[in-house]
Amino acid sequence: MTETTERKLREPRKRALPEGISLVHARACGTRQGSTCDCEPSFMASFGLGSRGVRQRATFQTLDEAVVWRARQVVAKSEARLRIPSKLPLRDAAEAFIEGAKEGAITNRSGERYKPSVVRSYEQALKLHVLPEIGARRLGELQSSDLQRLVEILHRKGLAAATIRNALNPVQAIYRRAMLLGEIGHNPCRGVVLPTIRSRRIHAGDPSDAAALIAAAPERDQCIWALAFYAGLRLGELRALRWEDVDLRQALIQVRRSWDDQAGEVQTKSSAGERDVPIVTQLLPYLEAQGQRSPWQPRGLVLGTKAEKPFHYNALYYRSKIAWAEAGLERITPHQARHSFASFLIAAGTDVKAVTEIMGHTSVRQSFDRYGHLLRGSHAATASRLGAFLDTAADDRD
Repeated sequence: MTETTERKLREPRKRALPEGISLVHARACGTRQGSTCDCEPSFMASFGLGSRGVRQRATFQTLDEAVVWRARQVVAKSEARLRIPSKLPLRDAAEAFIEGAKEGAITNRSGERYKPSVVRSYEQALKLHVLPEIGARRLGELQSSDLQRLVEILHRKGLAAATIRNALNPVQAIYRRAMLLGEIGHNPCRGVVLPTIRSRRIHAGDPSDAAALIAAAPERDQCIWALAFYAGLRLGELRALRWEDVDLRQALIQVRRSWDDQAGEVQTKSSAGERDVPIVTQLLPYLEAQGQRSPWQPRGLVLGTKAEKPFHYNALYYRSKIAWAEAGLERITPHQARHSFASFLIAAGTDVKAVTEIMGHTSVRQSFDRYGHLLRGSHAATASRLGAFLDTAADDRD
């Protein structure tokens, strides 16, 4: 056997890659010194975007992902939908997005106007956490790896998981819009791993816990907590609730608006937020007592300190926290009380569609994602009721 033949047998066969796909080896890989590969290389897909030689590149862990991405770029170009990536800095794109959201020209994924509080939170998150790190980078040049590094930087700074997720929310919205406008051909937000939020309990307990918390709260605040526990209203909806929205004759609360500290009365969180909530018997005494404390009834805010002045959440929370501590009860938030209401609905056998409508969720999937563990727990009761029904039907036939 000749020396050339022996060398060919020792050398690894090079893998044939599709057009536009190349291997990216680690810095310490043996290929850097002319040896064989001893790393797990990633795959870079590249694609020409125009006659000026501009190329779009993206790196993937698997060959299949790289091939699929490049194939999509080819299809997009053939349909004349792909443009040269925007050279606009992320800082300028973020400024334009925030201004458009404030004006209502830029809407959310549901096609609805962003709530003022959401726009403010986006603006603050960008200013504090995103733009100082990557604001100068071009919109069309950022890759998933850049955003992943940003997540790790924020994590090293000691930011909570929820804060990091909130910091990436406006970035995701900016890139969704850029994709729709054809300003970029690849969304770098896809595939970014965000930290898991390990929150406290999702709700405040069973009905006896709810009753104890309401009873221990200051008398002036009991109706607020009762509406959170027994009607599931969000904080903004509680602050904006008007007496004309409370129909005691038909036992319904008509949720039609929310409250923003700066903008005042605003629309609900989504179109699904406008809903009718049944008034349960346990809620009636608190509404009646609140009516006696409200000289402006039947008009004005149900829970306001004045007819047109909503209650302050910080004051409510401070008063309730002290009262609950004296009673030996753990403090909770209105949002936890809202989750309790959902758990009560499910425990009572309410179907998921009705839970979705009463809670004001945009889709059944949202209800499943949040309360799926509770819904699964109700299967035994459902099976029992179904079995009893089938037995009754069989007895009637006999």
